[in-house]
Amino acid sequence: MWIPPPDAEVRRTTVGRTLRRGVAWVRAAVARVRSRGTGITHQHDTERFAIGTALGSRVLRASAVAATLTCASRGVQAQVGSTGALFLLQPSGGRGTGMGDAVVADTLGIESHWWNPAGLARQSKTEVMAQGWRNFFFTTTAVGIAKPSKRIGTVAASLTFMDLGTQPSVDDAGNEQGQLFFRNWIAAASYATTVARRVDVGLTYRFFQTRIDCSGACVVPVSSSSSSAVDVGVRYTTSTTLPIALGASVINIGPSFQVNDQEQSDPLPTAFDAGATVGVPAVTRRAKDLRLRIGTSVRVPVASEGLGVSLRTGGELLWQDRASLRLGYTYQRGAGGAPTVGFGVKVERLILDFSVRQDAVARATSQPTTFVSLRFVR
Repeated sequence: MWIPPPDAEVRRTTVGRTLRRGVAWVRAAVARVRSRGTGITHQHDTERFAIGTALGSRVLRASAVAATLTCASRGVQAQVGSTGALFLLQPSGGRGTGMGDAVVADTLGIESHWWNPAGLARQSKTEVMAQGWRNFFFTTTAVGIAKPSKRIGTVAASLTFMDLGTQPSVDDAGNEQGQLFFRNWIAAASYATTVARRVDVGLTYRFFQTRIDCSGACVVPVSSSSSSAVDVGVRYTTSTTLPIALGASVINIGPSFQVNDQEQSDPLPTAFDAGATVGVPAVTRRAKDLRLRIGTSVRVPVASEGLGVSLRTGGELLWQDRASLRLGYTYQRGAGGAPTVGFGVKVERLILDFSVRQDAVARATSQPTTFVSLRFVR
């Protein structure tokens, strides 16, 4: 039997109370399982708390960690809408997050593979990237590569691994039998090309899986659930005398995410992103070594219950293409604001990007969400 971890020390905020409520709810469910001596066969409400973590038909399908993180994203509400695979919405990369996620119209090199695939179309160099992000609950790592071609456009691929932690598996007498491992995997491939002088388009296909693995003499069987999704994006750039780019994308288009049976399948967190990126030539005219870019965007859920509209804005100040300072702010209805600060450093062909975000989970746990990525360009 999997036992949720003890409550985290959180501040006395509304979010903090919601986090504790989520943990208590899962603990009560585990206690009911113990008293019956059998597993849970159909707990749809548990899946609503989870971020796509499937634990099989005889155990809780959501860890308290995933449950409380979902609760935090909704503020004071105790339950979320029936949306599956919410981990697909997690931001990625030290550069885009540093600008407050307001990068749907930007060109970020290989990072565009995660934000808007159309941003890959005009890439001129091959990039390889390793990245990771972490908060109080999750640790995520990813690797990716983007390869441009003058004849066919740009192709990119990535593999993302999300570690939700481990828990001991114990029998009814409390004896440890093994270890449970909670994991998510995402494999993705993108293609982008130009279709007109100033118009770029891109497509990303993602195959993802949530699973629970076990080592030792565990009573919990190995379980996994898989599905796929598609992102489509477009980007338009104006003339060089007016450095403005417009971008839009629809993300997570795909079939409902199914855990046990069709009744339990939930729609993917499909959303529409639209925004603009604007260069500020006045800064370069005053200081030729500096370039300033500002972005803004809005994300609107399309088929996701309980997820609010989010507004993003941010900027990047670049010095001699060697160092950059980034600021951003993201606001989501129901979750509040999330300020972000970040920087980037380029040394020869290596580029390091780092950002720190103070989102709802960070405020509740006093541990900020951090993003770091390392790119190699050739």
